[in-house]
Amino acid sequence: KRIMVVGGGIAGLTAARICAVRGHTVTVLEQQEQLGGQMRAAAVPPGKGQISALLGAIQRDCETHGVTVHCNTTVTSEHLQKEQPDVILLATGAVPRQLHFPGKLTIDCVSATDVLFGKVVCGEKVLILGGGSVGCETAAFLAERQVSVTILERGQQLGTGLGAEHRRELEMLLSRYGVQAILNAEVHRFVNNGVLYRTKKGDDTILSGFDTIVLAVGSKSRNELLEAAQKFGVASYVIGDAVTPRNALDAVREGYHIAEKL
Repeated sequence: KRIMVVGGGIAGLTAARICAVRGHTVTVLEQQEQLGGQMRAAAVPPGKGQISALLGAIQRDCETHGVTVHCNTTVTSEHLQKEQPDVILLATGAVPRQLHFPGKLTIDCVSATDVLFGKVVCGEKVLILGGGSVGCETAAFLAERQVSVTILERGQQLGTGLGAEHRRELEMLLSRYGVQAILNAEVHRFVNNGVLYRTKKGDDTILSGFDTIVLAVGSKSRNELLEAAQKFGVASYVIGDAVTPRNALDAVREGYHIAEKL
């Protein structure tokens, strides 16, 4: 079969590799300059070098088994109609969620992903909104570079959703770097160079004096091509974060299982 994989993240590359091994003709179309998707950002924080090794191994396997790769390629419905593949695997991933609050900022507000990709440069004092895995790992990345970092998290602990051991390691790392964390705090408005947040007791506090605010508040799936693919009558499957944002192991597992069925 002629299989088109839209998206060269970990789920798309895993599916492409397995499909090629099984004898299909596979083309991967990636919008960015490089393959890897969000996993490239995940490989940047301290102690995450093994992710780069995993991505490199999968890319080499794809090349060995004849997968054709086109980067800097934005796929449209017209593209799908022109190519007419037998199967389309939509591994278009997810994009960072944005926050919109009343008030006006006089400083930059950027995404954690852009920070890790090196697309933006933060100031000397940074406020990170969101203390999940991405927020904590971005904090470690910045603090390692002598940036003063504060994390504001609405929940009761940092690293919610992580395994206990991983969370403990992250907390120790952040403590060693002097990262400050404020928990049980919900942002209500932007205030010049900071935010006004409310505690669970209902107390309002202004936290200001920052050079950059970094958003690490999760991601939302991208699967807008699904309707177009189905309209052309092509067998289409959505995989990875394009279904719902999850961890890398889930993306690898899903890419593998979909490819095994084809």
